[in-house]
Amino acid sequence: MGRKFIVAECPSCGQYFAAALSKEPSCPRCGEKLNSNGLPKNIVGSWKTAAKIVQRKQAEKTGENYNPMGMYTKTEKFESVIQSFRESKGVSVSDILKKAEKVGLGQDWVLKRLDYMEREGMLVRRRGGVEFTYL
Repeated sequence: MGRKFIVAECPSCGQYFAAALSKEPSCPRCGEKLNSNGLPKNIVGSWKTAAKIVQRKQAEKTGENYNPMGMYTKTEKFESVIQSFRESKGVSVSDILKKAEKVGLGQDWVLKRLDYMEREGMLVRRRGGVEFTYL
């Protein structure tokens, strides 16, 4: 019989993770050493399955749609944020940053992406906001 893996939620930071069942796991995000016997968990037979479960659970937790082909890239997440504003004539940068933060994108990355989009002619900045030219 092959190795078994657990998928569990860290009680300290709330992030899901996967670990070999035979080891005392520690959370990869916060480093907290965990007692695997006391954790509510899924037990699966392959690392690949465990990784997909972690991705699905994290996506559900953050309110994102789960992509069974893998986690969404930063660019895909950003594109979904931008598309959510397609009905708006102008959008404030702070509204974009708030929505982007909800899907796990950092403020610095988003601002750099907006600068890139402006250089490429995909948006125009106007009075503290932006207007998208390609939506």
